[in-house]
Amino acid sequence: MIEHFQIQELVGQTERHVSYKAYDKQSGRKYLLKRYLIDSGMGLGRYKCWKEEFNKVIDWAMRMEMPSLQYLAGGGFDENDDNPYAVFEWLHSVSLGELLLRKGELDVIIIMEIVESALNALAFMHQRNLVHGNLSPDTIMFTRETNKTPWFVAWCPIRSLACRHEVNRTSLDDFTAPEVAAGEHVGPAADLYSLGKIVREATRSFDEQEGLDEWVLKMTAERPEDRYPSAEEALDAFDDLDLFKFELPQFLLEKLQSSEDKQGSEG
Repeated sequence: MIEHFQIQELVGQTERHVSYKAYDKQSGRKYLLKRYLIDSGMGLGRYKCWKEEFNKVIDWAMRMEMPSLQYLAGGGFDENDDNPYAVFEWLHSVSLGELLLRKGELDVIIIMEIVESALNALAFMHQRNLVHGNLSPDTIMFTRETNKTPWFVAWCPIRSLACRHEVNRTSLDDFTAPEVAAGEHVGPAADLYSLGKIVREATRSFDEQEGLDEWVLKMTAERPEDRYPSAEEALDAFDDLDLFKFELPQFLLEKLQSSEDKQGSEG
């Protein structure tokens, strides 16, 4: 694979990518290494265009580091099979997707804190002409590591390209904007739509929240031009809801403590 990385264990696999915990023999640090699977039906000309675009996104993303966005440390194409890969900072974290499986233990204020962090990350990306393109409960994470905000967005460069170049679009989920599903131009408004759908799903079982429903409806408008013009304006409107801070549920703290204890025993 990538010669200076030593694979330590498989940590996840989907139809789009395989994720490994990897040790960088050059820096002596642990990373999350993702290998992506490319649509075999893509023509050579489109693949060359896509490959060039992927390298540009990787180059841009490596320059972006902020507390509410997962840091992308590198990426490129495997010299052995020409499949793309990306290298992310290694963080002990729990996804919002996992938390939603235990909805009864979540509080609506937790979701609101997540949204504020996610909007900050999206604003940072959009200002640099990058669209996430894969925002879902599985790409919003919780950590207690000191270089991050408690909630942060996991970066996913391959899906951003996939949306624009019609690659691996066979399993679009309920968080995908209509213009993405239609194969149209994908802009920042697509990320706002996805975040709005995440909030709707995460608060489905809660009592009606004053002002929140209107905010979600605008975020998830069918037409991009009917949504908030930017992540900054969505954040301003969100801040006007004047919601309170939250306390973390005990099961989440226990989950992270277990992960940290495991890391300590390995080290």
